[in-house]
Amino acid sequence: RGAVNLHASLLPKYRGAAPVQHAILHGESQTGLSTFLIKKKVDTGDLLLQKTFYIESSTTTGEALEKLSYIGADLIIETLDGLSSNSITPRKQDDQSATLAPKIKIEDCKIDWNNSAENIHNQIRAFTPNPGAFTLYKNKRLKLFGSKIAKVERDVESRPGHINYKAPELLIGTGTKPININEIQLEGKKRLPASQFILG
Repeated sequence: RGAVNLHASLLPKYRGAAPVQHAILHGESQTGLSTFLIKKKVDTGDLLLQKTFYIESSTTTGEALEKLSYIGADLIIETLDGLSSNSITPRKQDDQSATLAPKIKIEDCKIDWNNSAENIHNQIRAFTPNPGAFTLYKNKRLKLFGSKIAKVERDVESRPGHINYKAPELLIGTGTKPININEIQLEGKKRLPASQFILG
């Protein structure tokens, strides 16, 4: 019957090595899983079954992958049962509506504080737990986790990249609203709550 693969997107969307990261990076509210027959060209084979997965605005790649692994296990069994009973008809993918999800590069993870709060929040979620969205502080790489878009207060300076600490909140200005950071990891150190990092 050929080989069956499980891919973490609703193919033909997000073909490639990092489908969940790219779905979160693009602010998608849903992605999913697809089983398909393997062809020589990556992620282009005929589709067997698909299942939708809804992404909440705070969901990280790590959280999504964990949930998808359980759903995926069930989908594989359902697919194999369907193939064995001939109840699944493989269907061709629409190559015209395909999008790509290439491997994540280090430059994808570097935060540009001139971007919108929403884009930066999506970037932090997409690269949590790894490789980690980062910024540079005193020439050292600083990874940021647990972001939340803050409500703008009149006395909060929100220039892109401006840091404002008001215990227990660490706010950083972006091209739009400030963003609240929960956890920080300095190069070569362990991940800490922002309040502990500030104390150190």
